[in-house]
Amino acid sequence: RRFLGTAAASGGEEEEEKNIFRSFSYVDEDRDDGETADDEVCRWLDDGPREPDLIMFFSRLTNPAEFARTLTRHSPNAKVVGITSGMGVIEGDREIDYGETVSVMAGYMPNTTVRLFSSSDFSGAPTIEGDASWADYVTRPAAESPHAMVFASSMGFEEKFLRVLDNVLPFGTKVGGLTQGPMFIGDERRTAGSVGVLLDGEIVIDPMVCQGCLALSDKYKITDRFDSLITELDGRPPLEILHPILKEQEENGMQGHLFAGLSVDSSAVRPVEEKEPSLAPKFLVRHIMALAPHGLQLASEPDYLNDDTEFSLVVFNSETAMVELGLQLKEAQQPLAALKFSCNVRGASLYGRNGPESELVTKTWDTVPMVGYYADGELGPVGHRTYVHGFTSSFALLRKR
Repeated sequence: RRFLGTAAASGGEEEEEKNIFRSFSYVDEDRDDGETADDEVCRWLDDGPREPDLIMFFSRLTNPAEFARTLTRHSPNAKVVGITSGMGVIEGDREIDYGETVSVMAGYMPNTTVRLFSSSDFSGAPTIEGDASWADYVTRPAAESPHAMVFASSMGFEEKFLRVLDNVLPFGTKVGGLTQGPMFIGDERRTAGSVGVLLDGEIVIDPMVCQGCLALSDKYKITDRFDSLITELDGRPPLEILHPILKEQEENGMQGHLFAGLSVDSSAVRPVEEKEPSLAPKFLVRHIMALAPHGLQLASEPDYLNDDTEFSLVVFNSETAMVELGLQLKEAQQPLAALKFSCNVRGASLYGRNGPESELVTKTWDTVPMVGYYADGELGPVGHRTYVHGFTSSFALLRKR
């Protein structure tokens, strides 16, 4: 069994004004002593500076509902959100896909209002707890906008839900993930729809969306298409342009998956704070379904494409994934805490073992607590829009505004 607490603090000369984040993980490899995750998380919370404002947990426990009840009883004033993942959870440099396991982040944010929201389906905007409404935020300037972490059931998920969130929170970051398991808002169990956290105040979220791809080709303007079937790139058949590239890569022994890299509408990139790093990907990665003489068929929806969209052929493998993550870490401002929502492909099936990505993050930021889970789809922005991704590690980097 492993029990770990870490902390990072910043802001304010007085102790009560500091923003503090602490992480905890529990792995039950031997139940002989009778100690449970519930017992140990209570002791860990007792060691904190005060009752947290926010507790987020990621679980592959047999009884996550009891764990949620334990947290809400122990810290009745804290906002509690929980996500279950049968594929594994993350804490620090470890990605754990075995045993009774849970990771927890506790946030102490005296100058930030924390609100939870939820929905039972994806037909409209989720409901914010209390007397708050999305109308309170939609007209906020970028420098004052709240930011959100969003979690949703992958069963019946509709990407139009993300368009709704972009409309009601146009200048706020939305980062998170999908899950096949139950979700918790407080001690209430949800098996459909969404749950989420709004941070309104001193703490904001920098998104870091790592799609893991690097470009193999130049950019080509899509000059003719039918819905998501591209029939011309720079006025030429796609096969005519891409076949020589593919042949060269095959001769060089290239390994990995090939995808389409699609440019985003640069004229509509959302305004950001002056000090916010530019961590959004340079292109949106989408599956290529087929490449044939009649054209290149994408798996993306037609509304991703417009008259100005450019196409690049990109490749995903273990090397490109680590290179891209390293580049984004170099560009990022060190946060107070990080949450990682990662495709389960980006574990042992890609690297031969779990953990290389989390190890790189914790090596780069050795004092920053990090938790997360293996998701069934990862949420994060590219340009001005929020998308659901695959093969991606999407990070919420929490920092002081």
